[in-house]
Amino acid sequence: MFEETRKYTEETYRTKDELAEELELEGVVLEAVWKQIEEYRSLFRREFNFSIFSGSLVLTATCCRKLQHTSELLFRCHKEQGTASALQKVMLLVQGQKHWLQRAMELLSLPPLACDVSAFLEDEEEPLLLRCFLLSVLHADTQICACILLHAACPVNPTLICEQEVYQKTASDLTPRFLAFLDGIRLQISRSMLSLTETDITASQTMQLQELQVRFPELREQQLLFYVDHRKPYCYYTIRQFMEYAGVCNETARCAMEQLVQRQCYQRRRVGKKYVYYTV
Repeated sequence: MFEETRKYTEETYRTKDELAEELELEGVVLEAVWKQIEEYRSLFRREFNFSIFSGSLVLTATCCRKLQHTSELLFRCHKEQGTASALQKVMLLVQGQKHWLQRAMELLSLPPLACDVSAFLEDEEEPLLLRCFLLSVLHADTQICACILLHAACPVNPTLICEQEVYQKTASDLTPRFLAFLDGIRLQISRSMLSLTETDITASQTMQLQELQVRFPELREQQLLFYVDHRKPYCYYTIRQFMEYAGVCNETARCAMEQLVQRQCYQRRRVGKKYVYYTV
């Protein structure tokens, strides 16, 4: 029973209704199982008691790992453009102040938050995404979120976080929404990483080609272009591929690849009766 109790908290977080439907439980049996699950969750539950709202999160090891990993992804994002210069100036003015968020909201003419809420959002010892999540529960203001992200030197656009669905205040256990909140951010980050347009890729390749032309002026453009397009890790390339890419004969392709080997762009290995070329 302990493994089942742990499973529906650690591996997949289930509400009472979801558990009843999944396991087809009801009545006394459901209550007994749910009691054990709640006792297990109480070991990890953290209560949040604000003057305007109360709720709790079950911060298990799995949940904390997801929070940490999502936070790391967030800070590895490329710097987003679009933060208003006025907001940046405000954050410079309040930098170093004890109640920096309250002061920033005054300068931005935003309605004040409750003191205990503001104090929590200003607390840098609290995880950034936990603060942003509870902000979405309590207020969901993009400008406040932008202030918190700027203060933490986080490069993402606040809309990435504020676009997550706002949780209804009626549920006391916020854990399902918090996990979905983290998943939503991870999905948005993944989409942004995959959103390079063909123009972006071409521009990147052009920049790489120009750098290589400066580094290896003696090599032909065809050789450098082939290298730019053929240097994935754990992949190998052949002389025939260069022949087809550049439209040249076997001997010309072989010489071109050997020149790239000499300049440590590739390393050569013999596989059977032919040579293959790996990125260094």
